[in-house]
Amino acid sequence: MMSRTFSAILIAGAMAIALPTLAGPYESLATYNLTIQPAGPRIGSNGLRFFNAQGVDNGTFASFGVAEFTIANLGIVGTVTDIGRLTLKLTSSNAAFSRSGPFDVWITQDNATTLSQVTDPLLPNYCPLKFDATAPPSGIAAQLEPKWNLGSNFFDASLGTGVAFDTDLVLTPAAKAYVIAQLNSGNVLRLIVSNGDAAGSCTFAGYTNTLSTTPGPRLNVDAIVNGQVTVSGSVQFTDRVAMFPNFVNLEFRDVSDPSIVVHTAKVQVDSSGNFITQNLPPVAGPYRLTIKPEPWLRRSAGIVDTVANASGLMFSLVNGDINGDNMINSDDFDILVANFGTSSPDGDLDGSGGVDSDDFDILVKNFGTDGD
Repeated sequence: MMSRTFSAILIAGAMAIALPTLAGPYESLATYNLTIQPAGPRIGSNGLRFFNAQGVDNGTFASFGVAEFTIANLGIVGTVTDIGRLTLKLTSSNAAFSRSGPFDVWITQDNATTLSQVTDPLLPNYCPLKFDATAPPSGIAAQLEPKWNLGSNFFDASLGTGVAFDTDLVLTPAAKAYVIAQLNSGNVLRLIVSNGDAAGSCTFAGYTNTLSTTPGPRLNVDAIVNGQVTVSGSVQFTDRVAMFPNFVNLEFRDVSDPSIVVHTAKVQVDSSGNFITQNLPPVAGPYRLTIKPEPWLRRSAGIVDTVANASGLMFSLVNGDINGDNMINSDDFDILVANFGTSSPDGDLDGSGGVDSDDFDILVKNFGTDGD
């Protein structure tokens, strides 16, 4: 049975510092967006009010969306040194043709291609982008290069209008370096939303949709700014061979009553298990820091005082809590037995893609253990 151990990330300067102005996360509405169809950008007011990604089966309405965010609107003051998490927030704005389906989110380094609703190449500010039906499912093909596909989500049309679809982006080292550089010296960030299958029709609000229930695309970033208090550390996902979590929720709990979660910060965990964040409780002070990704038990890194940097925190997790009740007992055993020999995620403790004797061995080893 394999396990994966991650080394801690150390942030220099873990010393008491003066209480700073509360840092991020930072968020901004898109300053422009387009829906790109086979004939080019969707024109008219609805081309800006709506932000769609529709599969190739939608014919002339097949599309991908491009959203542009102005860096200055994020309100970041200081030098960005790292990113704890980057999230694209979309809100459904349904139409008669809305259909459920997966969608992907990309970041592009191409900030030079003109974004406009001008479809005539003889006119100024012509936008050359078109949905390419020969390159399904995204339709992007070789346009807007270089780009990274960094996240996916599922659009559920049955939920109606005004529903939030937040997509956390799994930043590769190259993508993170680019985003940090843009936050420090660039003018914009451009994100692309494409459909994940032929029949889907994802319909979101665009930046000119001013209804409070359907705000347009928003970018939310847990930017690590030099001089602000930082919490960092690493996670040891024990008894795992594949399908490691990309994100965990850091829970800042009341010290006197740990059942009370005062603040939660969702952070990206990199390939070495490291995390970093400046998404801290509004009131600085001591908190008990815990995490509980499934199927592991809740574990605490002890007391963290957010008036100062805290680095080198370590979470060593115990695997086997299939039903999420923070105990490894007969209830978890029953679920594993019911799914034995299948590819169900319920019981696949080691992330191998199936429930087998290796998962049984993990459960037996940790049977009777409770979380913090």
